[in-house]
Amino acid sequence: MQKNSGAIKQTGFIGSAENFLTLLDIPGDRILVVGNALTYWQRIFPDTRYLENFSFFFTKGQTFDLILYHSGTALFRSNLRSDLRILKNLIAPHGKILYFAENFYSPFIVKNIIKNKDLSGIKRLCRLPPSFHRFLEKASMPVVKIFDGLPAYDAPDELVIPGSKFLEIPIHANGLYRMAGRLNQYHLIANGRIYLISNHTLENSDIVQAIKRHIQAYLKAISCSCSVERLDIRSRGNLVIFTTEKNSCRSFISRLVSEPNARKIVRRNHQFLKILHSLPDIPSAVKKKFPEPIGELETVSNSLFTETIINGQLAWKANQESLREKIFDEASRFIGNLQISTQRSVLIVEDIIKNLFHDDIESIKKYNNELSNIMLDFVNQICNILAGSVFYLTISHGDYGYGNIMVNRYSGNLTGVIDWDTGRIEDFPGIDYLNLLIQKNRSDRGKSIEESFIDIFEKIIDTGNLDGKGFYAKNFGIIGKRAKIIFLACLIRFISRSTQYPNIYYSYQKDYITICNYLKKYN
Repeated sequence: MQKNSGAIKQTGFIGSAENFLTLLDIPGDRILVVGNALTYWQRIFPDTRYLENFSFFFTKGQTFDLILYHSGTALFRSNLRSDLRILKNLIAPHGKILYFAENFYSPFIVKNIIKNKDLSGIKRLCRLPPSFHRFLEKASMPVVKIFDGLPAYDAPDELVIPGSKFLEIPIHANGLYRMAGRLNQYHLIANGRIYLISNHTLENSDIVQAIKRHIQAYLKAISCSCSVERLDIRSRGNLVIFTTEKNSCRSFISRLVSEPNARKIVRRNHQFLKILHSLPDIPSAVKKKFPEPIGELETVSNSLFTETIINGQLAWKANQESLREKIFDEASRFIGNLQISTQRSVLIVEDIIKNLFHDDIESIKKYNNELSNIMLDFVNQICNILAGSVFYLTISHGDYGYGNIMVNRYSGNLTGVIDWDTGRIEDFPGIDYLNLLIQKNRSDRGKSIEESFIDIFEKIIDTGNLDGKGFYAKNFGIIGKRAKIIFLACLIRFISRSTQYPNIYYSYQKDYITICNYLKKYN
């Protein structure tokens, strides 16, 4: 593993905004957004100048480092030509333009124009250029990258180059979108796309060059050629960069983070992956399902972590009805095999149990002292049942569910498991399985958190088993009272994990208290 030193420029923005500007090599923080359709970017860049159009804008020599412009601002080609001339005058010598262009050949836009009798839309459909790309290049605006934006081109969480294997259309999307995605023709019917206009390619940026050094060292290659294929702008402060090395056709994923808590989480994931790959007892077939950390770059203001990519699609995006049971069975089998390969029998004493849950209780206490006291009572119940007996401890993922499991979108086969920042070297077996089962109840059956927990607990009480096949009873002796305390452990971890993100915790706090009050009658 290679660790580099160097400086990543600061831009004055925090979280995703800062990371996005850092990747683009924006030389400053002077940003202009033009067009009412780009209100989403007010969340990304809150301290910028916004214009509805250029009608009353007088520059007086002012320039910007980044301009975001929406094609809907111009009604005719003549307006567009005029706006492009203004953009040229406004952009700084090393600045960049993100040009958001409507696709008037999208069946959805045409349908809305006709349905709403949108006369201005009809005029734009007839009078704007059929190819914005050619129009921009004729205007001497060098396009260095084209992106499709998901879930919407003008408010994207994901920016993907057309035809990329990293384009992921979730199962709940319109069927026409899903079909076009399968045929690599999504860009033809998408509502629009984003053009990056610059005198320098994205691949020449400092960040991509750092990623390239990570990849080159990992591949032990004399040289390598990298292409950025996808960017994810995460609300929690991460910028995720998907890169393909052209000579080897290998793909990699990098996370650029600046917010302190996000840096801590991503660094923990990187370090835990190193531990997983170093453990001799984990079979190679299981290790292939883990990303491999290959490089990191730490500075005062940013952290960059690069790892090998797990091919496939996130399970929640592929979890269609025909694949649901296959995905669940594959995921259950994987975590079971991992925990069997890393199990060790331990004489359980009270201190071991309290150490296992100390951080969880402290995290919950910061938000709700009453709830933390209930969790302490659950820990005491676990002590009463397990203390003085021999039990198994295993590796756990800590947040095992459909958002961290990668699958083949067509067969449902598990291809890998990502995001190990909540992983533990020593934990009770079965917690990860229950977390997956809770998510299955919620996604497949539409149950609330409260309903999911109570439904699963009642089945454990009735059968004495965590799972219907008796896997955890057979391999770990988890049956009867032991099954109940694994459920309590899962609940403690579930609540504790949500405290990393206050909005999530507070949205479910009432459910947590209801679940705990329900469980009291089984003490």
